[in-house]
Amino acid sequence: MTWQKVLAGVVGKGFDFGSGAIYAATESGLYLSANDGDTWTEQPGGPSLAYSAVGIGDGQLYVGTLGGGVYTATVNPDHSVTWGDSQGPTAQIHAIQLLSLPDRPGTLFATSFPGGVFKSTDGGSSWSEANFGLPGFTLPDPQRNGYYALTLNPADPDQLYLGIYGHGVYRSDDGAATWLPANTGLGNRYIYTLMVEEDGSHVWAGTNDGMQSVWRSSTSTPGRLSWTPAPDAPQSGQAVTSIAINPENPDEMTIAAFPAGIFGTADGGAHWYERSNNLHVGKMHTHGVGFEDGYYQLALDPLNPRHLFYGTYTAEVYETRDGGQSWTPFDDGLMREGSIYAFDVAPDGSRLYVSQKAGGVSRRALDPAAPQRRVISTGSPFDTAQGRPCTDGSHVYGTVTEALAVANPGDTLIVCPGGYAEDVTVDQAVRLDAFAGPSRTYLRGVTVTSDSARVSGFRLRALTVEGAVGVELWGNVILDDEVYLPIVLRDGP
Repeated sequence: MTWQKVLAGVVGKGFDFGSGAIYAATESGLYLSANDGDTWTEQPGGPSLAYSAVGIGDGQLYVGTLGGGVYTATVNPDHSVTWGDSQGPTAQIHAIQLLSLPDRPGTLFATSFPGGVFKSTDGGSSWSEANFGLPGFTLPDPQRNGYYALTLNPADPDQLYLGIYGHGVYRSDDGAATWLPANTGLGNRYIYTLMVEEDGSHVWAGTNDGMQSVWRSSTSTPGRLSWTPAPDAPQSGQAVTSIAINPENPDEMTIAAFPAGIFGTADGGAHWYERSNNLHVGKMHTHGVGFEDGYYQLALDPLNPRHLFYGTYTAEVYETRDGGQSWTPFDDGLMREGSIYAFDVAPDGSRLYVSQKAGGVSRRALDPAAPQRRVISTGSPFDTAQGRPCTDGSHVYGTVTEALAVANPGDTLIVCPGGYAEDVTVDQAVRLDAFAGPSRTYLRGVTVTSDSARVSGFRLRALTVEGAVGVELWGNVILDDEVYLPIVLRDGP
């Protein structure tokens, strides 16, 4: 598998996935593909402006333009769009972000630089300023050093957070009607990215141009935030440009820091570890104003939260299947045509798409069914170190039963040390291996019913094979009569 250029001759700015379609915003218009990017058609009738962002929600499509505001279109049954009138926002927008609320159809937020925050409650037909309480300021060159970071609390969509580069974080608890500064404890106000945990309990900030680049605060006190620096975070002078949180385990997070590389935490930020093994990227530090030439991006596979992709400002792409423990190059065939503007995996996990500064849109096929390394951990100090499971893998589960229920043929299931009072059935061709051997891993009972499966390294009360061939049983201890089974190969029932 290699990269394919699927939309050439345009300057790609971003894209979004609709139901059965992909929409790409470019400096020369909006393009649609209804066949996974094989062919594209330009959507006529839109504003004669350079597009910088695209978003879809509740049958509506929104585009942000460079210097012309936000425009709205209706998505037709054949995926084409019909442009509608827009009443703004009409600020001379140079940097724009669009944010929609899935459970509130028609509600949309747009940040513009300059201009501030705008809100629409009628699907983008009309807009109103939502800047009450925000500071006023000027910049010498808004095209290069002006941007906002806007995010909302998934557990409370009326609670929004806005990061203003050089001015810190502002919080709204009333749907952007009013804003209050929320910078208590925040020692670095050069905000580049914000992320709220899925349960809404904490917000994270990635910053630039300071001595500390990762910060965390509880969201429990209305109108306020109390920030603390993340221990062992990247060293000073880093720009945290992307944050990815594992939706299956919000304590597990990966960040991209420029120019240091990749860092990860498995315990909610109490400890951080560099995850840049096998990464060979140029680290030209363009510190402070205009540093966007050094932008690193992360994309997360929706089917496998520990399968990530890492894109650089020099159009290099890397892949990890173990949460960042190791990386391999993933840019074979990708032309070096400028920084990666947008970087995302299709909702079905089948393809990775990139949009480049001067290279249009490219894609690469993925294999959602590729064998995975799944880890089972009790979460106790006996099998973990500083909050981390005993080893790395694509997913982490609390029971062997849970892991077997979602496993696919060819997967390897690593069981961390501990006691598992479970009777399980191995009904697929998987490898079920104890990480530390029978002296430290107890599993009550295993029944193997699938050909070519493997069970190794456990202390058990019962181990049986029913009607399966080619089964491997390695290094298991049966407690009933203390029989040690170093290697048993079964070629028949």
